[in-house]
Amino acid sequence: TPDRPIAQDEPAKTPPAARPDPGYLALAETNYRTPTHLDGGDLKSEGQADTAATPLAAGIRAFQNGRYPAAIRELSKVGETPDPDEYEQAREWLAHAWFRRGLETKDFRQAVAHFQQMALQKDNNPAQQDRAEWYLLLSLLPDYPQHPARVDSLLQNILAVKGHTYFSKAKQVQDALIKRK
Repeated sequence: TPDRPIAQDEPAKTPPAARPDPGYLALAETNYRTPTHLDGGDLKSEGQADTAATPLAAGIRAFQNGRYPAAIRELSKVGETPDPDEYEQAREWLAHAWFRRGLETKDFRQAVAHFQQMALQKDNNPAQQDRAEWYLLLSLLPDYPQHPARVDSLLQNILAVKGHTYFSKAKQVQDALIKRK
């Protein structure tokens, strides 16, 4: 009858975006430390006007102040320059800013992409390569159920090199993953 409302199907609910498993997220977060070479920032003396105005310097400052979206915005401005060290430094800071942002948003896709790019770079020195592999592993870890083979492969690559900078940490992660299975 016209007095009654017409029954309607409930709108199809779109499933929420997959959220990282809290256990895997905690494992990644507890093993994350900003690399020591970045810890104090690689800014030249604070008083230099030329350094203070660069996107790299602004990005580092934003990162150090926990303003990761601002750090990402500034560091993304640093393109390939005549100074390849500045570009590489900005890329590494940017990858870490995306990881830290991922801890807030639970979305690590950009961190994975940046660390993957660093890991595939052919002219890495051994320390850079070790860092790229380790932080790529940590970026993949929160979403472990979506790509266990990739995480396990990275772990095996790290554990195959006894002198790898993150060998002992990788062993701890591997042990934690075995306990969770």
